[in-house]
Amino acid sequence: MRTNKISDRVPVSRCTSCPVQLNCTRRIRSLLLSGMPVARNSTRQRTPVGAGPRIWTPTNQYTPGRFTWPLNYCREGSQEPESDYNHMFQVIEEETARFKATEEGKKFWGLRMIWTSLRFLDSRSIVESMDNCIATKLAWPHLVAGYDLVGAEDDGRPLADLLPELFWFRKQCAMEGVEIPFFFHAGETLGDGDATDDNLFDALLLGTRRIGHGFSLYKHPRLIEAVRDRRILVESCPISNEILRLTGSIMHHPLPALLARGVACALCNDDPAILGQDTAGMTHDFWQTLQGWDNLGLAGLGSLAENSVRWSVFEDQDSETWYAFLHPYPGQPQMVPS
Repeated sequence: MRTNKISDRVPVSRCTSCPVQLNCTRRIRSLLLSGMPVARNSTRQRTPVGAGPRIWTPTNQYTPGRFTWPLNYCREGSQEPESDYNHMFQVIEEETARFKATEEGKKFWGLRMIWTSLRFLDSRSIVESMDNCIATKLAWPHLVAGYDLVGAEDDGRPLADLLPELFWFRKQCAMEGVEIPFFFHAGETLGDGDATDDNLFDALLLGTRRIGHGFSLYKHPRLIEAVRDRRILVESCPISNEILRLTGSIMHHPLPALLARGVACALCNDDPAILGQDTAGMTHDFWQTLQGWDNLGLAGLGSLAENSVRWSVFEDQDSETWYAFLHPYPGQPQMVPS
């Protein structure tokens, strides 16, 4: 039977980074980091989601990461998990302040988290995660920047199936008076017109500010125009897409097609510790694109790096302020989602 699902298309024995094993790896990682001393050291050395490269390097002055962590965190000396994420975020805050007080970290701006829920979970678990996100935002407003649904798209629930939960989340945010925008993963598939591909359309309708992967976007000319006009950034992950067999090599990747149509894009590395980039961080991704596309050059890499700064969530902004910031030139379309 024909299928576009990565896990069905590539045998596990041939692809150690298939979605099934990625999900298992994330579960094991969360167990390893559930104790406070380990979590504190992880925060000090790596991103809180375990992405691999150090947060703090001379060339990295700000870290916007995605936060995926079940509520199994225990304080030092305790075997009882915390009832909320307050102490965990207190550790993140303390370690960030500790580093910024050092000579090495005096130019470091800080870090923020895009809260994520695993899209394959049941509705109750996702709503509980959303509720924890809002509670943590109220307690640590400067650390929580947005919300996303992650995990293998093909094997998880599409955005259309999660509309009741997402509308509930929006309503609760309004009632609590907090701004938690969406930064959805969407279109990480080879499909065309299936439920995973349709996530791209639903992400736009829900007002996402960025799109994670957006691999199948190049198949939809009118959707490309909408993404371009709304100034939605595509977080492109070429090496991840190659490892997960969405593309055979960098030469087959659709990112140049999006750039040629004026879509704002940035390079991202997507779980480098799991996928094999380890502590090199973004080095492999930038080198791969520079070698693979002759018309990109250093100027093109600079533009992609600049986009990653412009679309970073340094502070909370409502939709009107956000889109006004991204449209600084008179005459550009101002398509602000309602």
